[in-house]
Order: sequence, then structure tokens, then C-alpha cells
Amino acid sequence: MPQKLSERKREKLIQQKLQRKSESLAYSGNKYKKDKLTPAWMETEIAIYQTYVITDRTLVDKTVASAIAKLIGMMQSGALPPLPDEVHYRVG
Repeated sequence: MPQKLSERKREKLIQQKLQRKSESLAYSGNKYKKDKLTPAWMETEIAIYQTYVITDRTLVDKTVASAIAKLIGMMQSGALPPLPDEVHYRVG
């Protein structure tokens, strides 16, 4: 009997894992939905989309999330370095 219970637990865990994979990673709260933040959100979304197009639609969510996290970390630690005149993209 204990073996069947562990099989049930394993099946339940697998189902939970599959369900989590299908959930959206987008933030759905209301904390940051303020009129004064709308321009910043819009510019961020435009920049992400432009990068997506420039990279022949190869940009993935994981890359965007890590880049934004890195940018936020840099902003929290002090002044950002000046922007380069040109940006070179390397596939991979």
C-alpha cells in the first residue's frame, strides 16, 4: 500500500510541475500600475521588441529577464556607465 501512495504523490508532483510550466511569468499585480510609470514601461517594452526584431526573432524571455535583472542591479549599485555609440550583436 505505501508504494501506491508514493506513486500517487509522484504523479501529483508531476502534474503540479507541468501546471507551473504553463503559467505565465508576466507580473500580474497592481503595485506598479501607476500613471507616472507608464512611460518607463512603454519604453522598456519598445526596446525589448526592437531587440527581438533586430535579432531575427531569436530573443527569448530568459535572456530579457536576466538582462533586466542585471540592469536593475547596476542601477542599485550606483551610476550606470555611458551608453555606447554603437551596439554590436553577436548570435549565441
